[in-house]
Amino acid sequence: MASTIGILSIFIVDFVDMYFLSILWESELIAAVWFAWIILFLLISVWIALMITMWSLVSRILWEWNKLKAKTTAMNILYFSFFISIPLVLWSYFYAEELLSFIWAKGQTLEYALSYFKIILMSLPFMLVWMAGTWILRWVWDARFGMMPTLVAGWVNLVLDPILIFGFDMWIQWAAWATALSRIAMFLVAFYWAIKHKFIIFCNCVQLKDDLKIILAIFIPAMLTNIATPIWTWYIMKSISLYGDDVVAAMAVMWRLTPILFVYIFWMSWAIGSIIGQNFGAKNYHRVHEVIKQSIIIATYYIIWAIIVLLLTHNLIISTFGITWNWIELFKFYTYFLSIFFIFNAILFIWNAAFNVIWKAYLSTITNILKSIIFLVPFVYFLWNSYWMKWVLFAESLALLLTWILTLVLLKKYLPKEQTL
Repeated sequence: MASTIGILSIFIVDFVDMYFLSILWESELIAAVWFAWIILFLLISVWIALMITMWSLVSRILWEWNKLKAKTTAMNILYFSFFISIPLVLWSYFYAEELLSFIWAKGQTLEYALSYFKIILMSLPFMLVWMAGTWILRWVWDARFGMMPTLVAGWVNLVLDPILIFGFDMWIQWAAWATALSRIAMFLVAFYWAIKHKFIIFCNCVQLKDDLKIILAIFIPAMLTNIATPIWTWYIMKSISLYGDDVVAAMAVMWRLTPILFVYIFWMSWAIGSIIGQNFGAKNYHRVHEVIKQSIIIATYYIIWAIIVLLLTHNLIISTFGITWNWIELFKFYTYFLSIFFIFNAILFIWNAAFNVIWKAYLSTITNILKSIIFLVPFVYFLWNSYWMKWVLFAESLALLLTWILTLVLLKKYLPKEQTL
């Protein structure tokens, strides 16, 4: 629960950041932020894959109560993460304009997106230490302090946003600097607690070389799984950007609202991975099944309540962000109809977390690629050319439903049976 509060603070502050920009009454600003975040989302997905690799390996080692090996493995994966991330960040910085133009950002929106993207981009490596630090604190049973980096970052961003956005003329640049500084604050707090728990050690190059094969065996499928979602986000954005910056801004509000409403689902899908991993390592397969079953029940109840909150507040959101009348119907379509499909998405998150820790990470890759590319792209193309814009969003839900059915079949086949205990 402590981690949920920390993650929620980040999502809320990002949403407030967008609200401050909306006060300036330029849809290009909100659209620019979202164009930039599509590319950033792709890079962060690689970061998340690295952290999935960390908790998949370390959770099994901790079951053996070998804390020294767990510490060494965690730090080696973190060093490996820097070897991957630094060149990727530098390449993205120098080719930023080409990347943003590729998703059809143009004109004034492209200029705004470019300045925002480059500032945020250079703060991304600091997020690696925050992610690793959060997991480390959970492993040493200090989850209460695991939320501190995100809470500190949220407060820094919340305080700096109005000061920098409204106090200076460079609105979107200062909004980016507020976010970048909050990421640095997040890094400093996470680094402090990692030192306190004596987790910072030098890279063991010999063990890293020995572990590299198993690290890549988890990291590569996890990365392919995670980048599939930014790819379909890019494709949908490329389709709707033809309707102008107003609709991109409306979509940005919806997609920034989603993680706030369903934050507990994101956290739970991350947290249960280590629980499943430890029980799988102990060959307690009955407990593995029970964790998955109870997680699905909790997720379903939570989403129903989240949807009720959305139904009660959607008119307030529309008036707050000044969404144009042409796209209010689109937002209501999302509220009244599409949001219920997140139940299937939540179950997929849980099942994919299980696949990652039972040595079947490639199944997560297969299901995500099917959902995000094989199923989604044809649906979007057909519905975009044949019907109104809102049916492009329905294509995502249709692809999700088909993937859910296929994943259920795979889970029944590959998850160890309870009677094998």
